Amino acid sequence: AGGANGATFNWGHVVDLESRVAETDVAMNRPGYLANAATRAWLRKTQRGPDMGFILEGKVQDEPLNSWPLLVSNNVPKNLSKGTSNGICSSLIFSGDWSELLVAQFGELDVIVDPYTFASTATVRITINQFVDIAVRQPKAFSIMEDGLTA
Repeated sequence: AGGANGATFNWGHVVDLESRVAETDVAMNRPGYLANAATRAWLRKTQRGPDMGFILEGKVQDEPLNSWPLLVSNNVPKNLSKGTSNGICSSLIFSGDWSELLVAQFGELDVIVDPYTFASTATVRITINQFVDIAVRQPKAFSIMEDGLTA
């Protein structure tokens, strides 16, 4: 937790996320971080400390964060709230073993072709559904900060 109203991401938060997982004796089989684009941008602009390099440096395709891979997905929220920080908090997630995150697919890809709804415009409507669920097999393999300020 960053504080009553969230906290600006800093180097200490990055290290703490990893340390909390390491303290649980989870094997570091597939370690790494997950963040959204706003958090990545903030980490690129923020120094580790006075006269030190930025928290995140390197090429976009090969950018380690605290020596571990950082993956970016805008499915990671950046509009969370805490205290007076309404809709401006982001998440940063670390896992010592991402194989502890299970993604299950149910059934096959469902494709529905509808030639009737937009027939007057000679358009075919296609709807595709995929049913999946996500579960965490071992919660102590993950550490998350959901109140990081990047604005």
